[in-house]
Amino acid sequence: MTKEVLITIRGIQPDTQEDPIIMTAPGTYYLTNGKHYIHYEESIEGSDSKLRSIIKISEDRIILMKKGISAAQMIFDIKQEEQAVYQTPYGDIALRTVTKEINLSVSENRVEIALEYALYTEDGKLSDNKLNISIEERI
Repeated sequence: MTKEVLITIRGIQPDTQEDPIIMTAPGTYYLTNGKHYIHYEESIEGSDSKLRSIIKISEDRIILMKKGISAAQMIFDIKQEEQAVYQTPYGDIALRTVTKEINLSVSENRVEIALEYALYTEDGKLSDNKLNISIEERI
């Protein structure tokens, strides 16, 4: 795959009637030591600020890092529950992720990820989530 890619992220909470959240952005892709690295920027709705984001992908673990006005490092590991802190301008939110499934598909010009996980706060389960990430060559 080429270095220049287009990232599409589609998130949904299956137990709600809410529409999926879809984000598309240009980015860069690297394959190093068998791990996939994707770098991109996200616009923040209602703000001129941007989030710098990195996704690190391996067979059974995905790390999503966001830096900017809001920051987080969320780890999705099929083998264990993970802790995360979501930093917002209004304060930090402690979260836990329990990953149910990671499906990774890699071809010559595309990487596809289907991720299912549950999100918890200290008060209990917040939501079930599905995240589909598509990384494809920019032509």
